[in-house]
Amino acid sequence: MTLQSKKLTLFTVVLFEIISVILLCFFLFKNLYDKKNILGAVHVVPIKKENLIFSSDSELSNFYEPQPNTNIQDKPSWFPDEVRYVINSDGLNSLKEYDTNKPQDSFRIVTMGDSFTFGLLVNTEENYSSILERSLNNLNCPKRHFEVINLGVMGYDLLFASYRFKIRGEKYQPDLVVWFINDHNFHTMPQLFKKQMEELEKSISREEKEEARKKGNYHLVWNKAEALIENFYMEKSIIEQEHAALYELARHYKGPLILTGYVSSRFKSLMKLFVSNRPSTVLQDNLPDIYGNSGGVYADGHPSTKGHELIASSLLTFLLTNNFIPCNTGQ
Repeated sequence: MTLQSKKLTLFTVVLFEIISVILLCFFLFKNLYDKKNILGAVHVVPIKKENLIFSSDSELSNFYEPQPNTNIQDKPSWFPDEVRYVINSDGLNSLKEYDTNKPQDSFRIVTMGDSFTFGLLVNTEENYSSILERSLNNLNCPKRHFEVINLGVMGYDLLFASYRFKIRGEKYQPDLVVWFINDHNFHTMPQLFKKQMEELEKSISREEKEEARKKGNYHLVWNKAEALIENFYMEKSIIEQEHAALYELARHYKGPLILTGYVSSRFKSLMKLFVSNRPSTVLQDNLPDIYGNSGGVYADGHPSTKGHELIASSLLTFLLTNNFIPCNTGQ
């Protein structure tokens, strides 16, 4: 090999290494950027067991739902005001009861998801599902009444949300389902959390939790439990199980479905794959930036009342623009 050939080979190797480092840095930065700008803080909450029921005959271990017929007063130590959740007779965060015999003039939307859909840290009437129901009925559509049934529960992943639709939502005969998804829904698996959470609650002191909160970690116990589970189980395996929950919903519900939420590109690709394989399914990925909007989120990253108003307004516009809502005398 000539000296010139050796120099060319060395140059090629060095150039390849430089490009590899640049690409690695780019993807690492992009991953951090996605998490910062889409996720904000970790959107999970400690769950108060006294406000939940655990079903002994559930197909999923440790499956839980809100206690029916309860009024829950909630005020975390860092939160300025007390909020109220009204849980109806079917365990839904709703001021209303919904008849399983759907009225003839009713157009029903079921909303699914975690604490964002449940409406953590806002009063029941201020969550986006309640706001959307009022906004739809204010349209004064002839011969049409709208009902938005909120299945959201704090701490749910995709598996729990899909299972709750099967046992709780299907009977309401929805005309449309809106599933609000966050990144952590793809890898949380709360059915593994109960034991870890109980052990950590005993071992972590109040002072340690308060110190973590001062540093911006509002959910120390949950975060530690999540890390322990992800270290024990392969993350890829967890994500595959969560992704399968989308298809499990499709087995029980054949009507129009909208997937939405604040999801980074990593998981949005899985949602797009599902959308491409299921008829009458669309992805709404242009929700308003509640994180960049002053007052749109609370310190822990959950939507404020203003955030829920922005989400509801965006959903309403999407429903009307894409003709999901029947609003004329001919329909």
